[in-house]
Amino acid sequence: MHTLDEMLIAYDVQLRVDSLGNLYLAYAVDATHLMLRTSSDHGRTWSSGVNLLLPGTSMPTANDPINRNFATLHPWAFAVGAPGQAAVAYLGQQGDSATLDNYLTVTANALASSPLLWAAATNDPGGRFHSAPPTLPAIDYIAVAVGPDGTPWGGYFNGYVGHLAMPRAHG
Repeated sequence: MHTLDEMLIAYDVQLRVDSLGNLYLAYAVDATHLMLRTSSDHGRTWSSGVNLLLPGTSMPTANDPINRNFATLHPWAFAVGAPGQAAVAYLGQQGDSATLDNYLTVTANALASSPLLWAAATNDPGGRFHSAPPTLPAIDYIAVAVGPDGTPWGGYFNGYVGHLAMPRAHG
């Protein structure tokens, strides 16, 4: 079980605030746990953590012999929209796959005790983000935003392959 104390060992932390002052804390604990916690009382108390990664997906880490360089390039981005809306865009791989895909996880009720999450790979299965060991310097970029209408948008740019994907997902 992950606790708020795990933030001390988290290798990446992002804090966001919605229009009502609710706090959203996203943090990566390891390759298989990108956690979300929320607070609606200015940080006095926090919700239980929920894992934002699609089950069976892991993010690149420094110990990954093939994709380790992506671990240093911030392989995820987090955003919030209206109260309760949150989205994360990230690079991930299924099982022992050496290829990285683009993923987007969204929720419309992040403030609930058990938020409902939608997650999917957003790239064409034949157009993977990366499928060979990268060399630095890299010009890769991942971004995410929640539009005024609540639509989450994930943006992924890969300087190695040279494509830009702007998938649209509905929560």
